Amino acid sequence: IASNPYFTVSRVDIDRFGPCYTVDTIELLRDEWGPDVELYFIMGSDSLADILTWHKPERLIRLCRLAVMERPGYGVDMEELERLLPGITSRVHFVNSPQLDISSTDIQRRVREGLPIKYQVPEAVEDYIYKHELYTEREV
Repeated sequence: IASNPYFTVSRVDIDRFGPCYTVDTIELLRDEWGPDVELYFIMGSDSLADILTWHKPERLIRLCRLAVMERPGYGVDMEELERLLPGITSRVHFVNSPQLDISSTDIQRRVREGLPIKYQVPEAVEDYIYKHELYTEREV
């Protein structure tokens, strides 16, 4: 995304201490950019399937829209999700994109287990993860 003028990088999670919940990050960005900016949180369908386990999912869907990339092997029952988290269907936008079987959850697991992540993330991201010891015991 570094070369895309429509994206910006935020340091909000880098510059704070303690647990970083998505809803807290979105809330800080909402405060920073104001109510008129349309915020989208980009996620995979695997994450959407688990959103009920997230910290304050009802608040998250009020603060932003969810741009969901479909992942091979992960279907989401939107009727059931709407029943359990009312209002979510109007906040989800499924994005047509190439389906890559790469997830942040898997990348984090691979780093913790000492497995390579080469070709799963850009080289600069891989370097940053290892330099800052992300997703390891030391990070906690």
